[in-house]
Order: sequence, then C-alpha cells, then structure tokens
Amino acid sequence: AHLRIIGRLPTSAEVTAFLADKSPDKREKVIDKLLERPEYADFWANKWADLLRPNPYRAGIKATRSIDSWLREAFRANIPYDRFATELVTAQGTSWNNGAVVIFRDRPEPVEIASMVSQIFLGVRLDCAKCHNHPFENWTQDDYYRISAVFARVRNENGAVGLSESGETRHPVNGRAMPPFAAPKAGLPVARDRRADFARWLTAPGNPYFARVEANRAWAALFGRGIVDPIDDFRSSNPPSNPDLLDGLAAFLERSGYDRRALIRVICASNTYQASAVPL
Repeated sequence: AHLRIIGRLPTSAEVTAFLADKSPDKREKVIDKLLERPEYADFWANKWADLLRPNPYRAGIKATRSIDSWLREAFRANIPYDRFATELVTAQGTSWNNGAVVIFRDRPEPVEIASMVSQIFLGVRLDCAKCHNHPFENWTQDDYYRISAVFARVRNENGAVGLSESGETRHPVNGRAMPPFAAPKAGLPVARDRRADFARWLTAPGNPYFARVEANRAWAALFGRGIVDPIDDFRSSNPPSNPDLLDGLAAFLERSGYDRRALIRVICASNTYQASAVPL
C-alpha cells in the first residue's frame, strides 16, 4: 500500500506499529492516512505528468514547472476528476496564472491535442484513424477530424492560450470542414468555446469511456496491470478481462462525485488487493 499510494516503503517503525495494532480496521486506517499524506499528491501528480508529457523544449522549462505545480495542487486539493479534466481541456490564459494551458503550448496543432485528449480521457488511440478507417473498430477517420475540430480555434500567441472566432479542421480526403465532436444538436445553444461542449459530453454521467478509463488507470496503478490492458487501448477487439468489475468501479467513481481518493481507497480496502501474492 505504501509503494502504490505514496511511492515509498514504510519505515520499520510504521511496520512495527501496524503489526502491533490489533484493531480489525487497521488496514483501512493505514490507507486513509496514506491518502492524506503530502507524498500522495506528489506521487500521483508525477503519474499524470508522465501522461501529459510536457516537453520543455517546446513549451519552455518554466511552463513545464507550471503544469507540474498545477497537477500537484490538483491532487492535494482532491479536485474531482470531471472538474480536473474540464480545466485541462478548456484551459485559457498564460502558464503564469494557469498551468493547465501548457498542454496547448506543448501541442499547438489541433490534431496533436486531439490525439492526446482521446488517448488520456477516452482510452482510444486515434492516430491510425488519421489516415484511414479501421475495418474492425468503431472510431472512424471522421471522428478523428471532428475531435480535432474541437480545438481548431485555440490560439497560442505570445505565451498565452486563447480563442479565435474562426478556424476549422478540414477532412484530408474531401476538404470538408468538419463539425466539432459532441457539438449540440441543431437548434440548441452552442458554446463560443467548442471545447466547453466537448467537456460537457466527456464528463457527463453515463459517458461510456470517461469514468471507465480512469477506474482502469487506478486499478493498473495499484495492481500493475489494467482490467483493460494496455490501459489506453479501449477498443472492441481488446475487451476488459472483467467487464463487470470495470463497470462497477466506474459507477462507484461517478457516484462518489469523481473522487479519485475514494476510488483508490475502495480498491485498496478490497479483499482482492489485500490477498497474498503467494499461491496456496
């Protein structure tokens, strides 16, 4: 639990205290204490830095440190996952006042940010759809360029990320301007920032990807292997090893208000996590 939650082994004193504790809920108490320690926020923020991969040669060293600080503060404050994702996807301003904008400074092209967002938040590797439709998968080339269109009006100028009133993503085959993915149906109000409409769709309860991807990511971090593995490769030809378990964890994450500490707590307190690795 120490290694998986805060990234280091317990001290000898912590082990001795645990063994001497005769209370039936001593495991739960350890888990709760670990989740409140400052090392938890730093450790899990580092995991997300690995996912977002800010490149100091593109975004700048100071900007890279800015998003690192933003991630650490997000985990210290236990920001709900839906808000965390929304703040990243819709970030504006400068890296001085909003570290989340660094993902747009690091990936200024709409297709770049679309590939990253779809892989991290939808668990879908869309890069292959850039050139062709896969004959056995549900995501299409149109989907790829529609997600790119969500970010087509983002502008990165003079170190600040903002929006333009124009800008389209065109399909490479027919040149057609692609409608943004998750845009409201005809007759419904459209947000000035296309990303806001996309974020609402992404984080809406019942989205078949959002909560399941994060539940799977937490399971993989704690067990070493995802229920869907690789963890960012959700597709019809790579089904989960235990669909009911994944759906149950995703439903728990939604019910908890997208509380990632609560998700880690319930996994670590399970009989499965506490089972010995030694075969009987």
